[in-house]
Amino acid sequence: MTRRCFLHVGSPKTGTSYLQSVLWQSRTPLAAQGITLPLRRPDHFFLTLQLRGRYNPQVDPPRAAGVLDRLDAALARSEGDVLITHELLSVVPQRKIDAFLDRLAAFEVHVIVTTRSLDRQLPSEWQQFVKTRHTGSYATFLDWVRANPDHRFWRGQDFAAIAGRWGGSLPPSRVHVVTVPPSGAGPDELLRRFCSVLDVDAAELDADVERDNASIGYEQAELLRRINETLGKRLRANRAAYAKTVKFWFAEQVLATQSGQRLVLPDSHREWCEEISRQQVERIGAAGYDVVGDLSDLLPAWSQRPTPELAADDGLLLEAALEAMADMLVQRNADLTLIRKLRQDLRRTRKITRSAGTVGARARAALRRLRH
Repeated sequence: MTRRCFLHVGSPKTGTSYLQSVLWQSRTPLAAQGITLPLRRPDHFFLTLQLRGRYNPQVDPPRAAGVLDRLDAALARSEGDVLITHELLSVVPQRKIDAFLDRLAAFEVHVIVTTRSLDRQLPSEWQQFVKTRHTGSYATFLDWVRANPDHRFWRGQDFAAIAGRWGGSLPPSRVHVVTVPPSGAGPDELLRRFCSVLDVDAAELDADVERDNASIGYEQAELLRRINETLGKRLRANRAAYAKTVKFWFAEQVLATQSGQRLVLPDSHREWCEEISRQQVERIGAAGYDVVGDLSDLLPAWSQRPTPELAADDGLLLEAALEAMADMLVQRNADLTLIRKLRQDLRRTRKITRSAGTVGARARAALRRLRH
């Protein structure tokens, strides 16, 4: 039988981090059901760097340089079906997609696009942009997205276009559009839908994972945006340093613990959002793709309460900043305490090593004397 290669190509902010955490943590039960995740989890990100033309030897690890060749070798060694998953595959240009699919000619390729309603995606993506140095306000971001069909938001969030780019050369039955369940659905429903495409029993996987890439409140996101402005060019040359320090620590560990206004789409954008959502649903339906879930999941479900434009309250921002600084000072104290302990342990280890070396030298000298 022809082996299958499942390409989970995004989109961002559609539960991809959760799905990937479960999948990588469940490599053994996946293998038992005939699915292999080739290479290591960071390699799937390195693959997106290569396919997007974003690899930078001054910033990215050397391992990222040869990821395509290592993937070829890993696929040749593997057995059964394989799964490649990263949300940034959604923004790969067409010519790179075509070349990559040529490398997979030995496989029956299946494309998986996870999708979520636009009214939920817009606030989430602005937060994500801010976590990656974006300095535009939420209101400005929404205006840009509405006015510019070529805005980079759409490269990762025009679900119909993404499915068309990756699945244009495939039968529609091999393009799987998985909808994120609406709010209130069971916590494992998205995983169950995703696994049904792979012909995998989701109950056999280890779904006990931490939910990373946490959302933050409006005040916290606005605070981070202003910090990005203040940072200027600092940390700009080192993508990994910004991600580790600002995104994964400051945003997702410090700011994410605070309470703030939930970020929602203002009423002034509702009519436009509904129209764009209907267009996407119609395009996906007309293409004849395999829809897992329900296309109605992609239509906005508005709250009955009015949602006016959000405005930054400097008092609330100051409160968030002070709370963050207090948490950072506590963490700094814990870090210094740990560093001091590690230095003491290192000094003791060196002393023991020197003492052992002295004893060893004396023993070797005595042995030489005995031999003579």
